[in-house]
Amino acid sequence: MLKSIFKTNLNDTFVQIAIYMRKIFLPCLLIMLPLLGWAQTNPNIGIRDEKHTVFAFTNATIHESSTKVYSKATLVIKDEKIIDCGEKVVIPKEAKVVDCS
Repeated sequence: MLKSIFKTNLNDTFVQIAIYMRKIFLPCLLIMLPLLGWAQTNPNIGIRDEKHTVFAFTNATIHESSTKVYSKATLVIKDEKIIDCGEKVVIPKEAKVVDCS
């Protein structure tokens, strides 16, 4: 009699754990899997593309600080880095020009 009561309680415990896993763990896993995929990067194997991306934003209002503001200025960005900023900036030939007026 005692063994049957112990087995029943133990089985109920496993059922409760299984229900907990379905309700909590699986949704968390489904949320985390896409995030793991986005974290992957592709290494440069073989021939590398050496094209540099250059953007020039013209006629822009640029706030360098809370007190210093450039109106009708140009911002040059190359490979995700700011190269030059100001009102008298030379725009490179290969730059994609974006008019911000």
